[in-house]
Formats: sequence, C-alpha cells, structure tokens
Amino acid sequence: MESLVKINEKIIFCFPYKKGAGGVNMMFMRLASYLSGQKYDVALVDYIDGDMAKNKDENIDLIPYFDDDEVLRITKRIRNGLNQEEK
Repeated sequence: MESLVKINEKIIFCFPYKKGAGGVNMMFMRLASYLSGQKYDVALVDYIDGDMAKNKDENIDLIPYFDDDEVLRITKRIRNGLNQEEK
C-alpha cells in the first residue's frame, strides 16, 4: 500500500465560530488532530476564545481570526476573482 506523499505545505482549516462546540468546527479539529499525528503541518483558523482554539492539540498552529472589514473585503475579492474590481 502506497502512502501519501507529504508536500511542504500547511493544511489550514478555517471555520471561526463563537457559539461553542458545533459539528463543523469539531470535525475540523478532529481532522487537524489526525493529520497532525500523521506528521502533516496543520493549522486552525479560529477566534482566540473559540472552541477549536481552546481545545486544539498543542502541536497544531492557531491562526487567530478577528472580525475585521479587511478580511471581509479580501474574501469578497477572492470569491469574485482577484482581478475584478471590488463592488
């Protein structure tokens, strides 16, 4: 059985959620834990006081998420295509 080739890139799960444990954020946290245990470089994007941030394994990086207009503008540009003018 062949194993997956591990490339030198980080796997990032992004689901910032403030309302406690939920299905998606818990699934992402479990996937991150599993992949980290398989020696993948993994990070979670969450609020600093979010459930994933508080319960993640210590070897998983946290990318803090803040409610910020700049993040929303960038997300809109990515969704609409980076070369398009922002509406």
